[in-house]
Order: sequence, then structure tokens, then C-alpha cells
Amino acid sequence: MTRLGIDAVGAKGSGGWTVAMEILGAAISNPGVASIVTFVSPGMSEKAAALASERSKLVEPGRWAETQIGRVWWLERQLGRRARALNCDVLITLNGSGPQSFGRKSVTLVQQAVPFYQRDVPPNGFRDYLRTKCLDLAMRRGCRSAGKTVVQTAVMRTRVAQRYGVGVENILVLTPAPPMFSLSGSPGDSLLGLEEQDGLVKLLYVGSDVPLKNLAVVAGAVRLLRDRNVKVVVFMTLPPGHVLVDGVSVIGLGYLDRASVRRAYELADATVMPSLVETVGLPMIESMSVGTPVIAADRPYAREICGEAAVYFNPKDEASLADQVQNLMADRTLRLRCREAGLARCAALSSRRPYDELIELAIKVGEV
Repeated sequence: MTRLGIDAVGAKGSGGWTVAMEILGAAISNPGVASIVTFVSPGMSEKAAALASERSKLVEPGRWAETQIGRVWWLERQLGRRARALNCDVLITLNGSGPQSFGRKSVTLVQQAVPFYQRDVPPNGFRDYLRTKCLDLAMRRGCRSAGKTVVQTAVMRTRVAQRYGVGVENILVLTPAPPMFSLSGSPGDSLLGLEEQDGLVKLLYVGSDVPLKNLAVVAGAVRLLRDRNVKVVVFMTLPPGHVLVDGVSVIGLGYLDRASVRRAYELADATVMPSLVETVGLPMIESMSVGTPVIAADRPYAREICGEAAVYFNPKDEASLADQVQNLMADRTLRLRCREAGLARCAALSSRRPYDELIELAIKVGEV
């Protein structure tokens, strides 16, 4: 029986946290796992309280782990020591890095794309440069020392192998399955605007506002469409007071729980994925799983995940996105094709049960 540790410190955004909880759920369901210790960011234990038990323990480091220096200190000096003190046999890290003290008794999951695409997303000042550099170095050490490195697309396997000198035979591709949406509770009031916008083309963006997400092109495309007399609005999971949110063409939904996220996808005419880079792009999978078409940046990550289930645009051209919105909305056959292809793609991903496979991999690594 394996005593498993999971490092989810730093996973607070929608995609990273969703994956962390799916992995924890798979670990709880695995009879070969005797106990689980999940390290989470300060303040995040409450969100995972339903998965806590005598067998599954949630541990928060201090607030210091929220800073850049604190994050490095956690990885280099604290994580390995805390995991061993809590009797973990093997460790899964969810940020591509990990303590060398665990060495081959660890599995690292790469969920950060920025170090591999610095030409596409150049650092925004010295502070951002320093953060990216520290992240790059930590991921290099983590991927090289881990018993197994896991990525979410074949594109990322090539990137990791080339940048960090890790043999492709030691890199496993596990594309996420569609996450489980909560069926309990009801969507919050923030979705009222999305429900009431009859007669408009309703676009949805789910994610953060970091530069690589390329949100300015979405806001620009919506303005361009409105100039063309297309009645369109884009709903984003951003605070209502965000600089991109004008309350008319761009509406901020704020944070959405899982029940609200599902409802938002169902209400939208299409989900927009404008990112310049991604390790996978989980919102595309979520959108496809409920039959909502995807309009994605024409980048390798999106092509690999969606295939024929999306329409693609030049992510550096507002007009290209505007054109594809109009094309999709005008072509019912295209929308149905995207819907059917997306549902089929998600069924294929679910059949592999990637999170269960990750837990089985960790058990084997811990036994070596």
C-alpha cells in the first residue's frame, strides 16, 4: 500500500486547481493508496474540504509560500522534508518541478508553458523575467530528477525533451479527461446576464488574465464585430472591475464554482480560447464535453486537443477572430460538426481514465 503525497501548492487558478482535485479524487478511489497528503496553497483547504478524511489529509504551508522567494524555498527546502515527515512514499508534483530529495520517487506533471515559449510571451519587466527564470530552473531540475515526467500533449513532450534534455522514453503523455462538474447547488447570480442576453451572440472565455492568455485580441474582435452591426457580447471569468470589462460588450463574471462553470458553457454559443501558448487548454475540453463549439487560436496545442471540433483563428489578428465568429454563427452545419466532433473527442479522452493512470504510475514509481 502506497502512502502518496501531492504537491498542489500554487494551484489556485481554474485549470490547475481542477486538475489537482481530479487527481486527488482518483487517488482516494484507488485501493492501492493507503494514505494521501495533499499540500495546498494557504486558504485553499476549504475548497477541498469535501475530499478530506482520516485517509486524505490537507496541509497548508505558511503565507510565505505565496511569494516568489517563498515558492522557491518551499520547493528546494520544505516540500521534501515535510513529505518525508508525513511518511510519504512517493510524491506527485503538479507544477513541473519538485524536490531533488525525493529524486526518482517522484512524478512531476508539467502544467506551465511559459518557459518553453519565451519568444511568444516575452517577460513583462525584470520581475517577470526573474519569475520565469526561477520557474524554468526549478522545472529543469524537477523533470531531470523525477522518476517520470508527465505532460498533457505530444507538443509539450517534444518541448520538454528538447529544452531539459529528458529522454522521450521518460515522458508520458496523459491528456486530461473532461473534469467532473458539480451537479449540486445552483449557478450564482453572476450568470443572470448570460441567461438574459437573448438575441445576442454569446461568447465565453474561462481563465485568467495573464499575458499569454491574449485577451486583448478577444475584446478587440468583439468591438470590431459590433462595428459590423453584429450583436455580440463576450463573458469572461474576470472581476467586474477589470480593465477589459466595459459592462456592455465585455462582461466580467468573476469567480465561478463548478456548477456555474457548466451552466456558463451550456448558455454560450461558443467558447473562445485565444491563448498564445498552453500546456493543454482545459476550457476547450470542458466546452466540448457539453457540446459547445470552440473558437481557438491556431496553435499546435489547440489543434492537438480539438482537431475537427473547433474553428481556428490567427491569435494576433482581431479581424481573423471576428471573421471566424461570424462564419461559425452563420453556418449551422459547421456548428453541428464541431459539437459532434467535440463530444466524440471527450468520450475518447474519458475512456482512457488519465487520472487513474497517473495514480497507478505513481504507485509503480514508489515501488522501484
